[in-house]
This record gives sequence, structure tokens and C-alpha cells, in this order.
Amino acid sequence: MQVESAPARSLNSGLRSVARTILWPVRRFFDPRFVGIHDAIQDLKRDIDATNEAAVLTGRTLDNLMEHVEVIGRRVAFDPEAPHSLAELDQTLARILNYGVSHEGFAAQANVWFNPPILVGYDIRDVSIRWVNERIVEVPYAFRALSRLPAGSAILDVGASESTVCLSLATLGYEVTAIDPRPNPLAHDRLRVVVGRIEDWASHTAFDAVLCLSTIEHVGFAEYGQEHTGRRIDLEAMARMRDVTKAGGLLVLTTSVGPTPSGQPHRVYDQEALDELFRGWEVEDVTLVQRRDATSWATTDETIADLDPSAEMVAMVTATKSSG
Repeated sequence: MQVESAPARSLNSGLRSVARTILWPVRRFFDPRFVGIHDAIQDLKRDIDATNEAAVLTGRTLDNLMEHVEVIGRRVAFDPEAPHSLAELDQTLARILNYGVSHEGFAAQANVWFNPPILVGYDIRDVSIRWVNERIVEVPYAFRALSRLPAGSAILDVGASESTVCLSLATLGYEVTAIDPRPNPLAHDRLRVVVGRIEDWASHTAFDAVLCLSTIEHVGFAEYGQEHTGRRIDLEAMARMRDVTKAGGLLVLTTSVGPTPSGQPHRVYDQEALDELFRGWEVEDVTLVQRRDATSWATTDETIADLDPSAEMVAMVTATKSSG
């Protein structure tokens, strides 16, 4: 039977005492479910156990244990007012930040997430531009098309949630109605928010312009709180938008297009389907843009049928309500 020496017992007892002293406030004041803390504490416990079992052979010291405690402290006591360097950005913090800016993060859960045109991503000691979506070109296209309207004009923004366009237009002096099946947290004295579906909306208001950005392709699909149906609710929605538009009024719409409209979680319109969408409207402009890579888009003069089917494509259309 191996007998533990008095110095070893003394070392073990001292380390246990230090461990209890270190771990007590962490266990007392912080929920171990917090991201990263539980794993860090378990790492610390394993280091202490290893030290107790083989202190002499492994050569671990109290300084080594204190380094782990310092890591825990940085994670749970981050001081935003103190200076920090990019070198402090570790995997755990990067994961928290990436989750926070995602469409499933804390802002999204609080219904205050707005789909940004540029997505910044975090990694270990690195921050970079990860993704640029179609809003980078859709939003300026819409403002350019709507610039012909004088201040005070009535504009309907269909599918307005997760977008700041309705608030921008209201701030510019337009009378804006924003409709979406989801609640919209934005507020302005020139902004009216409607929670509902455009195809079911019973309104007698006549609008000078209707705006529909990256929305029509999702109508009637099991997204954004909608019930999936095989009906062509997109055509019903287009008909309703036409009903509430004044004679000669403006429609600005953007949507996914491509030569092969199948295999997507939403509609992708080929040229024939896009023409069907705009029956009853006089099309003034169609601008096609195609994704070149993760962070850039480009306009193109090619037809929808000739575009690369493997790339993401968007049609931006300006039209007016025909008299027929």
C-alpha cells in the first residue's frame, strides 16, 4: 500500500483550500449555464484534480491555475468601458457576437432585428465582412424610384418588418403605411403599422405608391408565420396591391429570379412568371442584378434565361398602374 507523504498531503490540502476559495464566488454568483463559464469551470476542476493526483510529476503550480481563473474572469466580468484589443477576441466571445447579430439572436427574439445589407462576422482575433445581401442594391433602387413623389405622398410598404425603409420614408415626409404578418417595432408620427397579410387586408385607402422589397416570393410559403398553401397567393397579393394603388400610381418591387424556379424554399420567377406577376401594370424599368461572390453584386444586361442559374439573382422593377 502506497502511503502519501506529509509534504504531499500538505500540498494537496493547500491546493484544495485554494480551489474552494477560487470556485466559491464563481459558483455563488454566476449561473453555470452562461455560455463558456461551465466549460471553463470544468477545465479548472480537471486541472485541480490532475494537480492533486500527480503534482510532482506534472509540475503544475498555483500560477498555472490562476491563469485559468483569469480566463474565467475575462469572460464574466467584461468591462466595455475598459480598453480592449482584438487579441482578446477568442472563440467563445466570437460565437456570442455572431449569435447576437444573427436573425435568431437576442435582438431578433426581442423583435428589434433589422436585416442588415452587410453582415460582419467574428472569429478568433479577427473581424471581417462575411456577407452582403440584396438589400445593398434594392434599397437605393427603391429610393431612386420613389424620389419622383412629392413629400406628403401616401406610400404602402408591403413586407416591412426587419426593414428600416418605412421609417426612412416617414422621416423624409411621406405618409407611410407598413404592413406585415409580423409586428413592426418602428414608430413615427407619419408611420402607420398594420399587422396582417396584404391579400387579406380590407382597406379603402388609395396610395400614391406601393413598395414591395424581397417579399412577394415568400407570400404563401411557410415562412414568417404564414401557413403554407398551394394557392398562388402571390398573384392574389399583387391584385390587392393594385386595388389600393391610385390610377397612375407607382409600384416598386424586387424579387428573386432565375431560369430554374424549382428547389428553393421560396419562389424564383423566370421571365414568364415575372410577366404574369405584373399583369395590370405598365412596366417602366427592369434592372437585373446577380451575386458575384459573398460580398458583391453587379447589374447585368443579360436576360433572365441567360443568367447563371447557380448564382443568386434579383429583379428590381418599377411600374405604374395601368388604366385597364
